[in-house]
Amino acid sequence: MKRIFNIKKNLIKKNNNKLFTLWISNEDNKLPELQYISLKSMILTKHEVTLYVYHDLKNIPEGVIIKDGNEILDESKIFKYK
Repeated sequence: MKRIFNIKKNLIKKNNNKLFTLWISNEDNKLPELQYISLKSMILTKHEVTLYVYHDLKNIPEGVIIKDGNEILDESKIFKYK
């Protein structure tokens, strides 16, 4: 029984380190400090972080994987409530 528990524990660890986020850019195409620190913290705690974006951002922490936001949500479907 202990061996089964260890196998399950290892599977959870292997599959639980991927994080996915989406950033809908503000006007200056720069991540605010809190979001930058959050992403950096995820990287430092050994997570694999994928950041989906629609436009280039100036300050993405090293180690973050960048992907096109249109892969998960078409940009034309985003609206801003006024």
